[in-house]
Amino acid sequence: MIHNLQVFFTLITFNIKVTLAYRASLIISLMLNVLWVISFVIFIEVIFKNVATLGGVSKGETLLIMAFYYLFTNISDIFYRDSFEQFGEKMRTGYIDMWLTKPASSRMLMFMSNMRFDYITAIAVTVALFAYAFKTLNAAPNIYPLLFGIGISLVGHIIFFSVLSILATLSFWLEKTDTLNMVA
Repeated sequence: MIHNLQVFFTLITFNIKVTLAYRASLIISLMLNVLWVISFVIFIEVIFKNVATLGGVSKGETLLIMAFYYLFTNISDIFYRDSFEQFGEKMRTGYIDMWLTKPASSRMLMFMSNMRFDYITAIAVTVALFAYAFKTLNAAPNIYPLLFGIGISLVGHIIFFSVLSILATLSFWLEKTDTLNMVA
């Protein structure tokens, strides 16, 4: 277990160095993440200028749901999403053999080797979105529901990672798995 944690932190360190090597890409990613979230917030603002609630959900609650969605998406994008999308191609080209011969967890190496730390900026934008959602709700953030939401998000990551693992397993039997990547 300790060895796997050391390998995990080594992967994190390596991927951070790769991210910082391409600073222009990091800056562009920051700008795109900010613009993407701002465009959705503007969209929600326009909708709620004309209606008080949408299906019984207020603007602040909608923003809170959106913030949790972005939190979930950004964490999966940072740690494992790209590795899963590239798994089928790497398996077809024989790159997977390199992971299987390493003295570490092959699943961790296969699915967490391509971390995207340029999405870290999206986490900061998501925190700002949480703050705006709580400001719009006119309520102080209660720590227990917030922790519950984060806990549910972590459980969702476990389920999502499991589903992606099943889809990756299918790539051993299927010749072309590009459509499986679209499902994920």
